[in-house]
Amino acid sequence: MKQISESHLRSLGFHKNDVPMADSGYKQDFYYYSMDINNVCLLSPADDEVENNQWSVQLLEGGLVPINDLDDLVKLIHLLKKYENK
Repeated sequence: MKQISESHLRSLGFHKNDVPMADSGYKQDFYYYSMDINNVCLLSPADDEVENNQWSVQLLEGGLVPINDLDDLVKLIHLLKKYENK
C-alpha cells in the first residue's frame, strides 16, 4: 500500500482550502484539500489531524471509510472523471 502524501494530493489536482482562525473559531489557522468531480466531493482531513504526512481522503457523503492508499485514490478519481457529465 502506498501512503498518500500532501504532494500527491496537489499533483492529483486537489484544491487547498485555507481556513483562517477568525472564520473557524479554532485556536489556529488550518487547511484541508478537496476535489469536486460532478456531484462527488472528496475531502481530506485538516492538516492538524494528519500524522507523519500520511493523508487520507473521504467522500463527503456515503459513510465510507477513509481512503489511505494512493493507488486506490488514483483509480477512484480516474473512474469519477471517466463518467463525469461534461
